[in-house]
Amino acid sequence: MNKLIIDKDKCIGCGICVTDCVRNILELKDGKANLVDNTCIGCGHCIAVCPTNAVRLDNLDMDEVIELPSGFTKVDPEDFLMTIKTSRSVRQFKANEIDKEVIEKILEAGRFTATAQNKQDVSYIVIDNLEKNREIEKLALDDYNRLKTVKDDKGNYVLGPYRYADFHEDFLFKKAPLLIMTKSTHALNAGLATKSMELMAEAMGLGVFHVGLFTIRANANEELKSVLDIQVGEELVTCLAIGYPNIEYKRTVPREKANINWI
Repeated sequence: MNKLIIDKDKCIGCGICVTDCVRNILELKDGKANLVDNTCIGCGHCIAVCPTNAVRLDNLDMDEVIELPSGFTKVDPEDFLMTIKTSRSVRQFKANEIDKEVIEKILEAGRFTATAQNKQDVSYIVIDNLEKNREIEKLALDDYNRLKTVKDDKGNYVLGPYRYADFHEDFLFKKAPLLIMTKSTHALNAGLATKSMELMAEAMGLGVFHVGLFTIRANANEELKSVLDIQVGEELVTCLAIGYPNIEYKRTVPREKANINWI
């Protein structure tokens, strides 16, 4: 449970934290911010807005809190939009290993991504060994090859057009030296964290693609569930294959117009 602590000596009673509290559990009392009840979700808004740094959460590492300079801006909007437009799914990788420090920075981007009700319920599986990648991949490939001839109750092939695929070694992971997977009880939280990690990986010169075909089998195959430690109630939401690109893209590509309903 999150325990919010307010340093009354530092608090100046400005009320900014009271106004910004998403749970409405702060009030001003005797000129100081005061906690009304213990339903704090630990979102940290009060910590972020306090002008005198008078608030802390006793179950979290406050040493990692960063003071922001006056007028701080995050990212140039045009640069960020160009980052989105130039993002490509990379499926050709160099054999270069990825340093642990780089991997940890990618994971840090996921960790700091917002989650619904601040549940922070995303966990990560990291596999940075090509041999191990292939062992896990083989379990999914064997499953796909087995399902090629399987039909459902209506007589339709369960794999649809994928029944014609050649599920050979490296079909799924493309020899990527790094896999990062997300598990969560809330798919949106894992998806948001994955996008943050994807952007961070690309910012560090890496290529990324989402291996959706693997997650499908991982959630259905009991052996894969055991290997990946997917518990009851959990879902393997995403799988990122990551490596240094062995291809160069020369330009952006067109997209369909957005379907927007202005109300």
